Amino acid sequence: MTELLTKFHTNKHAYKWGDGTTALLRNFSDKNNKVYCEAVFASNGGIMYSGTLDLLMAASTQKTFAKALAENPITNAPFDEWRTRIVNLSYTSVEEYRRGGEEFLQLNQTQPETSAAAFALEPFIAQEGISLLYGNGAAGKSMLALTMLLSISSGEPILGSVPGVVGKTAYYDFEDGVNTHAERLHALAQGFNVSSDDVYYRRMDRSLVHSQERILDEIEEHDLKAVVIDSLGMGAGGDPSDAALILQAMNVCKSFNIPVLTLSHLAKSALGENASAQAEETSYGSVYAGNSVRNQWLIKKKQDEEEDPIIYLKHTKVNRGPKRPVMAYEVEFDNDESFRLLSAKYTQVSASAYSEDMQKESDEEGDKTIRAAVFEVFKESETASVDVQTIRDSVAQKRNSPRLKDSQIRRVLTDGEKEGWFEITHTVKNKKFWGMKNG
Repeated sequence: MTELLTKFHTNKHAYKWGDGTTALLRNFSDKNNKVYCEAVFASNGGIMYSGTLDLLMAASTQKTFAKALAENPITNAPFDEWRTRIVNLSYTSVEEYRRGGEEFLQLNQTQPETSAAAFALEPFIAQEGISLLYGNGAAGKSMLALTMLLSISSGEPILGSVPGVVGKTAYYDFEDGVNTHAERLHALAQGFNVSSDDVYYRRMDRSLVHSQERILDEIEEHDLKAVVIDSLGMGAGGDPSDAALILQAMNVCKSFNIPVLTLSHLAKSALGENASAQAEETSYGSVYAGNSVRNQWLIKKKQDEEEDPIIYLKHTKVNRGPKRPVMAYEVEFDNDESFRLLSAKYTQVSASAYSEDMQKESDEEGDKTIRAAVFEVFKESETASVDVQTIRDSVAQKRNSPRLKDSQIRRVLTDGEKEGWFEITHTVKNKKFWGMKNG
């Protein structure tokens, strides 16, 4: 028999014989003691067979199939050769598919790899396993993730650390579109004055499970060194709180066998006014997302109208070494008259104001929702004037916020007074009563 070369991936087996004939088997299924797959046999640039193949077919069926292949004019292999190929191929693929997994090893006989860097991009993307970047919408996750890929592909320390690996990268996008990311990449390359030639992109139209084979092919074909999955919830192909879907998506990411950065949103439990600091330690969806990653960062953004935004990065999980201190970057944007992004650049700055800035952001966000509730109280009130304590009690009930303070209500009312929405109507024993102007 001519020389045989084989290659096995999780759900794809490739065979190539010495005469150039190939067989590609993929999408295996095990039903009723039968192992089926999609099969393509080709030779000399032509397709000999394409269809479903039962790898546990009866001997008589194997004989018939081998005969049909041998009689195909584009192959020179005789019947006996083809029958041997089919028998060996069927046995090998069934064993490989059912056995699965990595090689069973005696651990103390395996020398640990110590020469490779621990991070593809320290301290954000681990070299082994999956890393996670999560935060609220519009916090800047996608832009920062693209910047990390640009650092790895260019080999430049544009975020402050030298990449542990250098080479081509890819952004797999479930949420935005090619124009958005192309504009961002060109702006980043302009801002940092680096080449963006080796950053690849694909807009995803199906789940990670159904895209696994194609991504694996692209990793091999382009020798990708790192990838971003944006986002994990969308890539799971269903409800992110479904543990089974998240585990499947994570297993797909692990099969890539290169550094993977997944993006996700903040857990719902961290969005309420009374949310604890611990709630920020987890991303949205099933707890298996956080349990499956080795390195996890929370991103938050401070946005002032007259200043460039500052993003804060808080290390919420790491499997190797201690958690890093909070990090901060100022993001400089340059836009044209149509607000198209021309250049963008991250500059690392001090994170000493993190707690103060985050408390301010929280207060401002809280004021917005409190103001809406205050408007509702006035509109529903049977009297034209209401005191602060009454407003507070009503707003606290509407927002389920028992710890709401009078000072929060006063701040909303005084700000609204300056803007022409509210006014003090009268005072009774030093208690001020408020009403809506023209309302």
